Amino acid sequence: MSDSAPSTGRPAGRVFLVGHDPRREQFRRAFERGKLATSFLFVGSPGIGKRQFANWLAQGLLCAAYHEAQAGNQGGTARSELDPCGECRSCKMFMAETHPDLHVVEKPADRSEFPVDLLIGTREHRMREGLLAELAIKPAVGQRKIAIIDDADTLNEASANCLLKTLEEPPLGSILILVAGSEQRQLPTIRSRCQIIRFDPLTTDQLMSVVERLALEAEDADLRAAVEQARGSVQRLVDWLDPQLHEFREQLGRHLETMDPTSDDFAKVLVQFVDSAGTEARKRRRRLDRVIDLAVEHYRGWLGGDSSATRPLPAPRIVDAIEVCLAAQTALHANAHVTTLVESWLIELGQVLRGETLVEDSLARF
Repeated sequence: MSDSAPSTGRPAGRVFLVGHDPRREQFRRAFERGKLATSFLFVGSPGIGKRQFANWLAQGLLCAAYHEAQAGNQGGTARSELDPCGECRSCKMFMAETHPDLHVVEKPADRSEFPVDLLIGTREHRMREGLLAELAIKPAVGQRKIAIIDDADTLNEASANCLLKTLEEPPLGSILILVAGSEQRQLPTIRSRCQIIRFDPLTTDQLMSVVERLALEAEDADLRAAVEQARGSVQRLVDWLDPQLHEFREQLGRHLETMDPTSDDFAKVLVQFVDSAGTEARKRRRRLDRVIDLAVEHYRGWLGGDSSATRPLPAPRIVDAIEVCLAAQTALHANAHVTTLVESWLIELGQVLRGETLVEDSLARF
């Protein structure tokens, strides 16, 4: 999952959800009034729990307890607040990831865009396979079928257009949830057909509850710094507490202090460090994202007078260096090739630090 928060543990049989109380209440009211929409676009910063919320909602909607109580089954537990019971057969299948009425798809790690085949099947099996074909089948267990599309930011025009008919004429009892970082990256035709749900970053107290839940260990100063740098994201919090990132920080700082960050073949060293995050592409991209965060923090320290640079630099150059870093992050989030991006980023950092003139609009070059 590209932007989902790391697993934060859960009570037996239930999705564990941190924060987002206003959104929970919004869905509970709609559920109680029978006004629940059929398609949603969840948007917000990476790692704040949008996918986890989608899981919570899906489990609640599929939970058998409410439907059994409505049908007069004495074994059912009445619940109007949408929370899953965690005990019924449906909840157990959900937590075991074997529920036949829940279908989740996400962009493969080796692809830059969302493959249309995941939605409508391969060319030989168009509309007989894929997520939309599954969603059109009558529910196997309860009264609903739920589909979650993660990484919806990577839907291209072809894959997005495949969704239009389902959004316009949703199968009976179906719910479709798209999880994305930004509504602006969705086609207008998608935005207009979905109820847009905006998620806020988690608070400091909520992040600390995640720390306790995950039993994360760190020195108090490191933990406070990680929570501050996390910007309300569980994903960023976990990344900032990565001991390998802490070890690499000193080496990065030494090269950022020079006027030539590419010296000593540092681009190769940085790429190797990024690759060591694992075989999954999104993990490598997240690590590079955190490295660039460290660079931005470093140069902002210069603006505050906290610098051991070998030569003083005028503030405009430092601002330019920060802009180069932010542009590199933008390119990274747009799936730029990692090795090429690292090399270009370090080269241009050196150029702006030395006061060399860059080509106009060069900050969009990656």
